[in-house]
Amino acid sequence: MCNSIVKFIAHQDKKDKFRFAERSRALEPADTIIVIENQKEYIKFSAILKILENLNQFLRIISNVLKLFPVNIGNFIYDRIAIRRMKIFGRTNTCEYDHETQKRIVHLS
Repeated sequence: MCNSIVKFIAHQDKKDKFRFAERSRALEPADTIIVIENQKEYIKFSAILKILENLNQFLRIISNVLKLFPVNIGNFIYDRIAIRRMKIFGRTNTCEYDHETQKRIVHLS
């Protein structure tokens, strides 16, 4: 899923707002998405909402509709999808990105 979600965000992000980094496994499980904006951290459902509201008008509308759900319900759904992500989105052995997406990857040490 890392391959498809990163490609999707990079393709939709016309304003070049997002950067991508692999997280240390000690910080969060591999199936958790995190968005950091203005030194504030958004995790799981809140991160998805933040991404959607920053991509395009249609996805911003979807984000506004999803904001009607309480965060705990959104996180519950997020966790169910994360558990089944390999069945839903398929499995890839490597995360290969085009040159434009690779420029957005931040390498943490």
